Amino acid sequence: VEQAPPALVFRLQSRIDLYSVSIFLPEREVGQYQVFINLMLYLQAMANFVLTPFVKGLYRLDRDALRRVSLRLLGLGLLLTPPALFVVDWLLSRVYAIQLSPLYLALGGLYVLPVYFYLPTIYALYKANRQNRVLWINLSGAALNLLLNLFLVPRRGALGALLATTLVQWFVLACY
Repeated sequence: VEQAPPALVFRLQSRIDLYSVSIFLPEREVGQYQVFINLMLYLQAMANFVLTPFVKGLYRLDRDALRRVSLRLLGLGLLLTPPALFVVDWLLSRVYAIQLSPLYLALGGLYVLPVYFYLPTIYALYKANRQNRVLWINLSGAALNLLLNLFLVPRRGALGALLATTLVQWFVLACY
């Protein structure tokens, strides 16, 4: 775990909702949710693709400079996410014949954005040899995600899973 890149730490946390949906919902809804959440994970991954070439430089920055990088990356996320959500909506409707409400897409955007801000912080924690903090924050997020999904998915379906996962992303942001 200490040598793992930040993207690997998110894997369990980002799949709890899918496991919960698989337990409670019919196959058709599970498939639709899986397609949607995977597209959202691709949008989150763009933050890492943007930041990865600059990781060596990140390790040299002080706290204030890292905060500015986080704000700039968040700004990029704010610029990229709305048009990307239109593309996702188009793909879902044209390629997969999945129609989602605007609320679903808005929650998807809110799910994507936090990683754009806290990703540089994760690298800073790795630099400071505080990988265990990253691990504990993400394990806490996974546990919270599981609890929220167990409560929300039976009551709200896939939208409940998305709401739970989105809330956890903002919880993780607050922790970092």
